[in-house]
Amino acid sequence: MDKKDYETSATEVLEHTANYLMEIGEEIFIEERVTRTVEVFEAIRFEQELINLIDRVRNTENEIVITTSSDFLPVVNGKVRFTSDRHLIISNRFADYFINLAHIVMINEVDNRAVFRTEYFAIETTTMWIKNLIDQELLVTIYLVGARQLSGQITRFGHDHLDLVIGNPKDSMQKMLIPLSAIQVIRSINEKSSKP
Repeated sequence: MDKKDYETSATEVLEHTANYLMEIGEEIFIEERVTRTVEVFEAIRFEQELINLIDRVRNTENEIVITTSSDFLPVVNGKVRFTSDRHLIISNRFADYFINLAHIVMINEVDNRAVFRTEYFAIETTTMWIKNLIDQELLVTIYLVGARQLSGQITRFGHDHLDLVIGNPKDSMQKMLIPLSAIQVIRSINEKSSKP
């Protein structure tokens, strides 16, 4: 082997080594990108695991469809108005619905992007909604566990119960104390829709 062949071989070795090192560098770069991508997906998945039901529906702007465990009112649709840890109030043009989250079977049409948006919420809550029913002496229909339904006026609201007066105030009235946990849905007719 003469000197010229030796120099050519050394140059080729250097080129092959440079190419090999570039390939290794590209593989390391790709692996780092894959690792970062996996970390981002894991962070998103962890964040999603912390989101509860009420957070999923709270910012949904479109109308949602809720399937409840009520025999009398199995499906309710409307836009979310107020939320709390245990209750949800939705409205449509006919009525407002106070729904116990424990009796929701399924919800359709939830905006998947809603979990990523944060907005300022009005101070009025589900509790204020019930107090408004009391102040205005509005008639409601309450759908209870065990396929019962009652109509009347809510006269008092406690921490975990409410009082419902059934019957005409001029006639004999019956007063019922109802635990909130036994309520599946409270329906209040929208006054605008009930007027001819």
